[in-house]
Amino acid sequence: MSFLTNLKFPDTVSIYHAYLPNEYWDLVTFENDEACLKVADPRLNYYGGAEKLCKEIEKFRNFPGSLNKFQTELSTKYCTLKPAIYKTRKGKSYIYKHDLLAQMNYEVWTSSIKKNPDNMPLFPIVAIYLRTKECMMGGAIYEMVPFDVEKFDELKNQIEMRYSSFKKSSKKKKRVKSLKDVFEKFKGIMPRNKHDPEFTSLYKHFLKLHKKRPVGINAKFFENLLHVASIVFDEFDRFVAENESWFLLNKAGSQEPTVRLFGEHFGNYVFGVELLQEMRRAGLETAVIEEAIGDSGPMGTLYYPELLKLLKCQIWRIEFVITPFRKTSHKAVWIPTPDDNYCIDALDIIFELIEWTHVKGFFQGASDDQRDNIIKSFKSLEYVLKKDLVAESEVNQIKETFFEDLQKFNITPPSNKKEVRESSALSVEYLIHELSYLGLKIPFPEISLFANKVFQLMSKYLMEPVDMIHAVRICHFICIYSRIKYSTLITPEVALYLRVSDHVFAQK
Repeated sequence: MSFLTNLKFPDTVSIYHAYLPNEYWDLVTFENDEACLKVADPRLNYYGGAEKLCKEIEKFRNFPGSLNKFQTELSTKYCTLKPAIYKTRKGKSYIYKHDLLAQMNYEVWTSSIKKNPDNMPLFPIVAIYLRTKECMMGGAIYEMVPFDVEKFDELKNQIEMRYSSFKKSSKKKKRVKSLKDVFEKFKGIMPRNKHDPEFTSLYKHFLKLHKKRPVGINAKFFENLLHVASIVFDEFDRFVAENESWFLLNKAGSQEPTVRLFGEHFGNYVFGVELLQEMRRAGLETAVIEEAIGDSGPMGTLYYPELLKLLKCQIWRIEFVITPFRKTSHKAVWIPTPDDNYCIDALDIIFELIEWTHVKGFFQGASDDQRDNIIKSFKSLEYVLKKDLVAESEVNQIKETFFEDLQKFNITPPSNKKEVRESSALSVEYLIHELSYLGLKIPFPEISLFANKVFQLMSKYLMEPVDMIHAVRICHFICIYSRIKYSTLITPEVALYLRVSDHVFAQK
């Protein structure tokens, strides 16, 4: 956890790096103490512009433990989006235990506190508080607890009421005269992080503020910030104390066994180890599950129809949390695993590699031999598609193997890589014209057949003008995935049944 105070990249830069291919890392700079994008760079068009990319990044990092996963500094602000809330088969609401903290941050982020720009320096301080609480929490990242919306509404209302009262109050405030005063007073209301016992991250934050707004001539600003922080942390402390069981290790029998149910539609498989651990904790008979799991390890899965037969009447004592795969336009959102790591849907790693070849332009004007060699590299990964979920460690190995295959075939990017051109003529004909301009019709003669279907689907489901860059990307996806999974003789109708269609439209 040394990254909490000795960061490799400042602010959210490491999160942008995780999302973007390394060829695009230079799009992100660090200015005025935050990550910034080069808004005039034409490469941002691939992501729909800077504003849309920033929104996608927020979606991408909206999962439990994300700030530690990306090794961000202690004061890095939490995601501004509401954490995901999941429904069980019985209709109950659940949330990841570690996302309780993100939900607390969300209540402050959406309160009237945010409306005053003078309060914005508070959010890195809130992050330090919450990251410290996260270090104190028991249990694995994948654990879930019931979500009580009324209690979070009460938390927000209490903060709002006290903040409103504070703004109207003429009561004399605590005086501060120096940076040391500010730092010491904030230390007094903050929990101590075992990885930063000297509050170095907090001090660095105030040092930056002090340089912009010296305490000596901005005492009122710092006094107000201290009072608002006191309100927030008082209410946070009260909330945690009143709901202590949510934040501690799940004890034997303290909650019904809760197991995530993954897959398409209403879900159809679970982590075998997760089910076994939860059944043991709840005191249920586990012999049949132990036998079914065997030595499959933490990533082994069991299918729900099989569980109906194995568990019989016990299955109704288990809360199965329907856990849909969450995606951004370009990447999957990480899923916590039973061994306290992360994974993604197996198909998504194939999609990421397809996207990478598209960004590189490998298929632009490629010869039949070049095309077939790249497809061979993908074909070597067909075993991945037989899996349900792929652990992060395996994801990295899959990528390395793929890159090594491309090197073996001497595949390199084109010297004159082309980009989709902007046009107001949003039509199927223009899409086909761009596919030809980019040289994609050379390796994929069938790509024009998909253009009409893709254009229709985008027009119907996205409810916005068709983005030609995205349309070209989808046609490219379909051609490659079709050749990996099926054959070279693909009709347009087949595209409607490819899972790639689910991927590119589900997140919209």
